[in-house]
Amino acid sequence: MTNSKYVADYVYLAEASYADFSGPNTSDKRAIEKADKPTQFAELVTKNYTVAAHWEDKAGDGAGSLLSKESGFSGTLFKGTAASGQARSQRFGSC
Repeated sequence: MTNSKYVADYVYLAEASYADFSGPNTSDKRAIEKADKPTQFAELVTKNYTVAAHWEDKAGDGAGSLLSKESGFSGTLFKGTAASGQARSQRFGSC
């Protein structure tokens, strides 16, 4: 795989990581579309990656948050699918 392919993957995964994957019955594709991304973009991401984990810092969520208010941090871990030809994961966080 060329370096430009890796860069392209990083770019679209970074953009997809802004979606809210925390809903219990929300598909990865639908979460990306709800983040105002085009259907074709959502299909590109979900064809090549699945969301392995997603976490948001919520105030008083009982998950060990040290802050009394939301920090705005969220993190998403993507796992490559067989279609992506990759066995690596990508982690993105944002505030």
